[in-house]
Amino acid sequence: MERGKSKMAGHHGTGLDQPVRPTVRRAMVAALTAIDAAHAALAAARELLTAVGTDVSGDEEDARYYEANSYPLGRRRFYDDAKAGAFPTFSPPGTNRLLARRSDVHAFIEGHARTAPADRSEPGSVAEWMKERGIREAGAK
Repeated sequence: MERGKSKMAGHHGTGLDQPVRPTVRRAMVAALTAIDAAHAALAAARELLTAVGTDVSGDEEDARYYEANSYPLGRRRFYDDAKAGAFPTFSPPGTNRLLARRSDVHAFIEGHARTAPADRSEPGSVAEWMKERGIREAGAK
């Protein structure tokens, strides 16, 4: 062999001119297939994040999703309700944000709306309420 020339001239020591064993070839093909799948998943995730990012808002009426900071009942309550399974939630890939569809949240809220308390301003209603509970007014005998 001439001095200064390698066996793999033109490839700078990469070994690309050497035959590849079948097991190594299969491993390389599997790795490249996984990389292609990962790129496709990343592209889909970016598309979803772009779509969701424009649809999450606390101020816009047409937003399709709520996140914790835009939940009508408060941030902490959002996490509590989500944990309890009150409405379905999801987290877009690559983020730590938790989102819920507005329609699901509104259905939950409407299904659990409280009835208005009795009007205490009506004459006799406070007295009746106190009497039902055995409470006497101050100074009454």
